[in-house]
Amino acid sequence: MTTFTQLLRNAEQSEQYWISGAQIGFSMKIASIMKEENLNQKQLAEILEVSPAYVSKLLAGNQNLTLN
Repeated sequence: MTTFTQLLRNAEQSEQYWISGAQIGFSMKIASIMKEENLNQKQLAEILEVSPAYVSKLLAGNQNLTLN
């Protein structure tokens, strides 16, 4: 039988595990900044010069980010 610890160790060896963690961290940081600055999604979209739908996807983790 596979233990939780074994499953976690296997997951940690996966590139997708680390990518997902980074995406979640990014979304949480953006949400935190929005709260601190009292910004809604529409206002953030205007600042970033993107659509409100794009901001929504970023916050939901449904948007594939390119960092280059």
